[in-house]
Parts: sequence; C-alpha cells; structure tokens
Amino acid sequence: MPGITKYQVGRIGSALEDVHNKTAELEVVVTPEADVQSLVDLIRFDKLRWVLEPSVGTGSISRVLRKAGVHVLTNDANPMHDAELHLDSTQLKFWERLQQDGGVPCVVCSCWFRLLDLMAPLAVHYAQELVCLHISPSYVTTATLARQKWLRELADADRVALVTGLSTGALGRRCSWLLISRKAGRWREFLKKDAPSTVAWIPLPSARQTEVGSGESTTLTASTRPTVATAVMPGGCTDVFDVFGG
Repeated sequence: MPGITKYQVGRIGSALEDVHNKTAELEVVVTPEADVQSLVDLIRFDKLRWVLEPSVGTGSISRVLRKAGVHVLTNDANPMHDAELHLDSTQLKFWERLQQDGGVPCVVCSCWFRLLDLMAPLAVHYAQELVCLHISPSYVTTATLARQKWLRELADADRVALVTGLSTGALGRRCSWLLISRKAGRWREFLKKDAPSTVAWIPLPSARQTEVGSGESTTLTASTRPTVATAVMPGGCTDVFDVFGG
C-alpha cells in the first residue's frame, strides 16, 4: 500500500466526511461512457466471472459493461445512488466481507480522484485477477514519491499498464485507465487482439528494463532509469510517452 502524506490524509478525510454527511449535496463527475466503451473494446471481460464497481455514482460504467454482457455488482456509499449495495468501499471490512463471500474477480472503478490513494491499494490487494482504475494521467505522471514507489514495485513485477487514447470528458480533460493484474504479466492475457487502434496501452517501465521505440530492450539501473515508456497500439504502431514525473 502506498504511503499517504499529511496533505492526502486531509483530502481523504474531507472526502469521507462528505460521503457520510452531505450525500444530497455531493457533486458527481460522470465517467464518459465512451471511456468505458474503450475499456470494453480492449479487455476480454468474458474471461472474468463478474466485475465489482465499488463506487457506482451515476452508473455509466455499469450500464456500458452490462450492455456488453458483463455481470456487474454495484456499490456506492451514497444511498441516493442506484446501487445493489450501499457500503463504504474505502473501509477494509467491505473488502473482507466480499472475500468471505468468494472474492472479487475484477474491479472497475472511477471513484473521486482524491480517494484513489485509499481505494486503489484496497482494490489491488483484494481483486483476484484484474483492477481497472479510471484515473487522471497525473495520478501516474506527477505521483507523490510514495505512490511512485508503489507503482514502480508493480511495474517491476510486470503487473501494471496505462491505457490512453480516451475521449475528452465534460471538464475538458482526457483520463486514462490503469490496469493492474494480480499476477506478473497476467494483464496482457486480458487484452483483445482485435482492439481498435485508437486505444493504446503502455506497460509502465520497471527499474531494470524498459521498452524502447525500436522494439529492443535496454537494461537499466535505478539511477539511470528513463521516464518514458512505449505505447503499443493493437495495430502494431508505437509511440513514446512520459510516464513518471519529478
């Protein structure tokens, strides 16, 4: 689990207080259905028994997934949102309860960005196969040092990739999907071979090795590790993106 700074504790505490005390006033930023469709176009959900959406909000994720034939269990701490469960998914007991009931194969989540440092590690710890997090790219590119360390540990184990090429949302920003698998390299097994060429996935480079545009591999030490990774399009094209910021 990544370390959390004093500033982040304040933001998380404020968010949790809002969830429990101001449910009627909470603003919800809708996850674009086009972003969810991009995930459906890329991921083989047919290889997963069912999906948990722990923070359903307006339900755009579950609508698109269900339209694609995916079985989804929805939850939201806000009782005013239409969900099958109304529990606090930032709490350990929520995940332990699901584990006692047989566990969660896959998590698809688009929670408040200020709760990601709490939600993401819980989802990654308890998901049996795959976690798909809808994030602002800055969650990776301008990560805190503690979050960088956590992401690099996942990258060293070949457990994480970034999905780019999504639509521009209502706030004028483009988000990304962060894919994190339970086992090394397992996330690759869930990628569709016929995914649209508009969606690119970027394996986050490890401290030991990174993919370069020529398709060759370069061995690196932690001190000389570059801040780029190669985006791999389903059609075979590549492009280089900045991954970790200062």
